[in-house]
Amino acid sequence: MEAFRVATAKHTSYLKLFKEIFCLDDTELLNFIKEEINSMIDRHMFKEAMDVVEEFDLYHEYDLHAFVIPCLLQDKLSAVVKYIEKDRKMQERFVSYLDSFVGLSECDVIERLREYKDSQIMTMQYDRFTGKTIEKMIYRLTNELDLSVESVAPNLLRARKEGDLRFKAQSRFVNCDLNDDAYFGHISETLREGDERLQMYFINFLTAQRNFEDAVRWVVYCNIPHARLPRRLQEYIRNMPEVLREAELNISRLEARALDVGEDDAELMPGYPIIMISTWKQLSALTNKLMDETHIGIDSEWKPKITSHCENIALLQLATKDAVYLVDFCSLKMPNDVGEDYMGSFLRTLLCGPSVKIGFDLTNDMRALFSGAAMSHLRSITDDLRNVVCIKMMVENVSLVSSLKEFPRKS
Repeated sequence: MEAFRVATAKHTSYLKLFKEIFCLDDTELLNFIKEEINSMIDRHMFKEAMDVVEEFDLYHEYDLHAFVIPCLLQDKLSAVVKYIEKDRKMQERFVSYLDSFVGLSECDVIERLREYKDSQIMTMQYDRFTGKTIEKMIYRLTNELDLSVESVAPNLLRARKEGDLRFKAQSRFVNCDLNDDAYFGHISETLREGDERLQMYFINFLTAQRNFEDAVRWVVYCNIPHARLPRRLQEYIRNMPEVLREAELNISRLEARALDVGEDDAELMPGYPIIMISTWKQLSALTNKLMDETHIGIDSEWKPKITSHCENIALLQLATKDAVYLVDFCSLKMPNDVGEDYMGSFLRTLLCGPSVKIGFDLTNDMRALFSGAAMSHLRSITDDLRNVVCIKMMVENVSLVSSLKEFPRKS
């Protein structure tokens, strides 16, 4: 017992060594060790308590609030991550706890954490749990722990969707970066996949911005009952009843225009087709085709940062001498080992083969390509890249060399 107290008096750096020398894992000492853990908690030695629990494998005896949350509030997130790295359920509960702060005002956060502050446990500032700061913390953790934002952080997911809706509205009506077709496509997809709460959020936002005409359009599109609308929008519709019919016509026109893609196959130029790759069979055929290519142009489109801290690839564009191939990663899910084998073979053929690969910003394209959790097992491919030319990096390096040559030589 005295050996345990010596090993944990001020820190736990030598706990493992003392445990081996003095046989501290004896089951007869278990109750004593638990009492010492509780004593550490009482003395606010939360990190040390976690170290003891980890060393003696007592995870099941303690919940998040015993010392994980207090340790976080002492600004020791790295120690918390190390402690929970082997316990998936605890990881999910921890991130869900952080997610419960998303959307809270600073006053709400202060009220919630005041007890920790008053008892001198919390050393972090309250604003670390508000706004973008807490969102970035959750992003980083879900990425590091390979957790799904959709399942463990629903508040963050909703906040990001709401932010994306606001951004699209600003791009359409303030910055004028989006035409009405593109704007309608983005918003309709988000609201169609969202629940009524998200739909009402956007309608209320547009109403607050006095963008009544567009608010009416989404009322009609989402079939929102009149009684649920904000009062100012109800008054607008009552004073201008024809706007409902105009919104219906506008929606019909935009939907028809979106479907009118023509009967001919898409071509970048006459005789140079654009071919969509959205099935594993098509990807396998493309893999074989790439084996005979000498030069391949590469570009990518990324998913927006709604469900992930880092961008994930959405569309990979490959240009060969005969055609442009669009590899649709959103359609190519990985439900089984067969899909993983197809994807691994495709990427190795593309990136590690003898052909010359050229792209404007391939450094970021490669980062986005392998950043998602579904691609983590294929990241070793980046160790064997061959004949990959990033034009942006090449220009930067040439510019750097040129600037260095301009410095006068020392005599």
